[in-house]
Amino acid sequence: MSSEESSKKLKALTGTAGRPRNRRLLHFRERLIKLFILGCAIFSVATTVAIIFVLSSETLSFFRTNTSVASKSPATVTLTKAQLADATELTNWRVVDSEAHATTLKDGDFKAIPTDSGTILVSKDQISSNGEQGENETLKVTGWKETGARRPEVSVGDFLGGPEWNPLLGKEKKFGIWPLISGTLLITAIAAIFALPIGLITAIFLSEYAHDRLRNIVKPILEVLAGIPTVVFGFFALTVLTPGLNWMGELYNSLFEGGVVFDTYNAMAAGLAVGIMILPIVSSLAEDALRSVPKSLRDGAFALGATRLDVSLRVVVPAALSGIMASFLLAITRAVGETMIVALAAGGLAQMAYDPTGPAQTMTAYMVQIFLGDAPATGVEYRSSYAVAAVLFIMTLGLTITGNVVLNRFREEYE
Repeated sequence: MSSEESSKKLKALTGTAGRPRNRRLLHFRERLIKLFILGCAIFSVATTVAIIFVLSSETLSFFRTNTSVASKSPATVTLTKAQLADATELTNWRVVDSEAHATTLKDGDFKAIPTDSGTILVSKDQISSNGEQGENETLKVTGWKETGARRPEVSVGDFLGGPEWNPLLGKEKKFGIWPLISGTLLITAIAAIFALPIGLITAIFLSEYAHDRLRNIVKPILEVLAGIPTVVFGFFALTVLTPGLNWMGELYNSLFEGGVVFDTYNAMAAGLAVGIMILPIVSSLAEDALRSVPKSLRDGAFALGATRLDVSLRVVVPAALSGIMASFLLAITRAVGETMIVALAAGGLAQMAYDPTGPAQTMTAYMVQIFLGDAPATGVEYRSSYAVAAVLFIMTLGLTITGNVVLNRFREEYE
């Protein structure tokens, strides 16, 4: 290689004609890049830790919220400094009406003052607003008389094992999370049954059958589909999928004398809309995995007399199985965490979801309902959204760990 050619190559790589560059400046630039990358990594880790900390602390406060049943009529009591010192402190407490347990008298921190007629619950805010007491002074305060035993608002067993979820309405609030889990799993299952086979078939077609010109047209269209806002899919489910399902149900009923009727808000339409949303994830990632299989494997199979279908199903798909499974798990994780489609199309009725023709509420849809402002920010209903989010986080984390295990189990490396 001549010196002129070397100079041209060096200029193409460095932008200079072989002139020596300042070593100190290069060292400073490299350190600056390294610090920037390190800062991005620290920011990502710190953000994750902060999210986990907030989620954990709010979830624990949800289970720490305790309840006392008290008479609705206020009770006035005169306290001495000694009585105040001997009183039991109740932190993060809720006082509810003994006649209507759904009615909250007050949330906050209390002092439980024992008297001859019973225990009086006095808000600590009221005590602090009256100032410090002298040694012989008395303090007149108003509280509520306890009429029952103190109990936890929600226990971990009731939350994880309860079959009824009704935190906002009714005489007695229920916090069993299984209706929300069943609604989430039902809609995710519908989406997966619809999207995973179609996405894989589309990926096989684009990788093994389609010409380059057709592939260059179809794949960008699928990727554009992935950029459509999810709220559009929600309205699409309401205005197109639900009427279409009702039409198919009427056709089935007229042919076979059935009784299939889809509600206005139903799990089937929401699941199909979520399936359409995750379809580009499956097809794009699976197609990339299929195209990464070495051409020598295909050529060897063709040399042995295999057809294109045999090569696709018996050679290419098994060789790309780890990437295909990764696309499946990523799509399922995306479906589990979907919010706007299910909030618009699936309804807001939290019940054990077995029937896809009826409404269902997912965990994300419940969080949307709470943060619309129907529940006070200090109440147990508001804190329950964090407990639901923690369960959702654990579910998606489990799917991610499962995905890593599957990838390591079925990974194929080629030279």
